Amino acid sequence: MNCVQPIRDKEKIEQMKTELQKNGTRDYLIFCLGINTGLRISDIIKLKVKDILNQDRTIKTHIDIIEEKTSKKKRFKINNSLVEDLKNYIGNMNFEEYIFKSRKGINKPISRVQAYRILNNAGQNGVRIDI
Repeated sequence: MNCVQPIRDKEKIEQMKTELQKNGTRDYLIFCLGINTGLRISDIIKLKVKDILNQDRTIKTHIDIIEEKTSKKKRFKINNSLVEDLKNYIGNMNFEEYIFKSRKGINKPISRVQAYRILNNAGQNGVRIDI
């Protein structure tokens, strides 16, 4: 099994964001939610619009979830750098929709494997990380 290390260099994080934006906002937001909240990818892909938006369609200040791996309740702050991106991306979505929808099936989230492919491809194409 491969060992995965965090990206510690801010310049490389920016390079990764730039590479992910080439494929669209969805891929970029998966990465940004991960680095800004510390959520596992399995928890990120299960997020629905109702987890992010209030009833008046404003962005919540926190994400409240039950972690898939540990079954523990967690609360994560949505920082200011994410608010505008999230607002633009999910602005017209239904409350029950998954934020990161798969093209397969109706209202299904992308798989953990697909999320890995997205991030791995962006890393291989745009960012050289030396450990």
